[in-house]
Amino acid sequence: MAMSQARLDRADVDAWTGCMFSCNMVKTTFAIRGGWVMKKLYGLAAFLTTGFLVFQPVMAQSVASGAFLAGRFAQSHGDWARASGYFNQALLADSSNPVLLRQGFLLALASGQVEAARNLGRSILAKGDSYHMAEVLAVADAFVAHDSAKAGKLVSAMPEDGLGGLLKPILAGWVLALDGKYTKAQALLEPGSKDEGMGALYALHVGLLAELSGKMFEAEKWYRTSLDVAVTSRAAQALAALLQKQGRMDEAEAVLAEMDRAMPGWERAPGAKLGSLVTGAQEGVAELLFDMALVLEGQDMGEAASLYAQVALVLKPGFAEAHILLGEAMLESGQEQAALEQFRQVSETSWAWWPAQLGMAQILENLDRGDEAVALLRKMGESSAENVVPQVRLADLLRRQKRFAEAAAAYEMALARLDAEDSRAWELHYWCGASLEQAGAWPKAEAELRLALAKVPDHPLVLNYLGYSLVDRGEKLAEAFAMLQKAAEMRPEGFILDSLGWAHFRMGHYADAVRYLDEAVALDPADATINDHLGDAYWRMGRHREARFQWLRARGLAGTQDAAFRAAMDAKLDKGLSNPADLVDGYAKAVAE
Repeated sequence: MAMSQARLDRADVDAWTGCMFSCNMVKTTFAIRGGWVMKKLYGLAAFLTTGFLVFQPVMAQSVASGAFLAGRFAQSHGDWARASGYFNQALLADSSNPVLLRQGFLLALASGQVEAARNLGRSILAKGDSYHMAEVLAVADAFVAHDSAKAGKLVSAMPEDGLGGLLKPILAGWVLALDGKYTKAQALLEPGSKDEGMGALYALHVGLLAELSGKMFEAEKWYRTSLDVAVTSRAAQALAALLQKQGRMDEAEAVLAEMDRAMPGWERAPGAKLGSLVTGAQEGVAELLFDMALVLEGQDMGEAASLYAQVALVLKPGFAEAHILLGEAMLESGQEQAALEQFRQVSETSWAWWPAQLGMAQILENLDRGDEAVALLRKMGESSAENVVPQVRLADLLRRQKRFAEAAAAYEMALARLDAEDSRAWELHYWCGASLEQAGAWPKAEAELRLALAKVPDHPLVLNYLGYSLVDRGEKLAEAFAMLQKAAEMRPEGFILDSLGWAHFRMGHYADAVRYLDEAVALDPADATINDHLGDAYWRMGRHREARFQWLRARGLAGTQDAAFRAAMDAKLDKGLSNPADLVDGYAKAVAE
């Protein structure tokens, strides 16, 4: 009989903590070593996003108050575009209100309404106010217009403190590059490469300047300097692209492989040809802003990161990685359809197409468009016979859809692509076995679970799943009991103690069953299966009133969707349990029928 889906779902949450198969879509955080930048950022979040992340009051008597509150409500629910619309309404009634101007600007920019943000930013700066993101957008517009004089004036006027102070020196270098003064730009930035916190970022941009001026040897040296400080996706891509351009393919692949090991959350398109990160000063500023967005994202400041990513797209339309970062930020704020549109902007020829597709698959599943997600993942798997990730994602999705036979086949295909000695193989054997068990193919399921156990003989989740399944089937009870005792000693959590308690129950040790199941319910009181099992144990101990209470509780916890379980609880509430020789797992019996 199959383990209940609720128990499988619980095992799912625990087994994939720290998922080894790239559960996140991108997360290519620019991991600069040295605490200065990161410590500084914690104190600068409010500075950057004043009025965006932090509520600011508006006058109670104003006619703008209603639209303001509606905008705040929409913003709190992650709907930046609608929030921006409400703030625009509020501004029509109170166009000079500085809180409304700043809030409206930030929401317009975050939602991609760049022209509206540009107009609001001009209004803010025209008042003589210093406002960081409005200044950044103005600088970007000057670079797009190739107006180095205006860009230089705007950069010079930036404050020396805050995030503007962090960006200002590198922006000044790119202003020089806009006039073709690459050597001067390099000389300006090189001292920053020795900074404890910003060194990796400075070294990367010195390398970009050197590459643009044709100094390939110097560019390689600076990219490697950046990577010596911290392995980052951007420096690794820059160096690998340079090596590919010189025909040094094996060296390029070694650089990318090192990045893969350092950043398992990033999945690159197999065989993708890299291009230079930047082709001129305008794209150099786009890269700088994107780098800052990655730092902010790495500090869980997704909304702030999205502001920089939007301005990066002003400078470099079609910037694939910026679209992915925005998609992530929108997804985290609940804007799934908007996130889907961001991922769709990534070209199939792009280095970033692979993570974009993985992101789309996740969103399609969230939007109950599972068949589209399955088709997309199948296409990805077929496009690369070596890459295991889309095959694992496909198998996981099919399992969540309760298409267990198909899921098991997908896991088997993933295992065929994975080296048998790969440290991740046990997970695939585990989930393949669990899917086969759910599909009713027990002999094959047991074989897969034992393969997983052979690779991780002391893993409590594998011990628990195999032990519970054997106990539930009444097979190899002594071995199963030993597995569950070991799992409970290693990880005494509710669902594992439940398994041990259930083993005692199936062996007729009712007093011990009550002891373990009481503890399991105390640890996990909302688990319907554990409450059901405790009710069964109470009944065998003659504690019939308490048993019915637990079954009634289990019925309520099951929810309206699990009709088979609720029917089994109704039967127990009506008649109790029959003699001990009979099958007592009414849920499994109902499912089997």
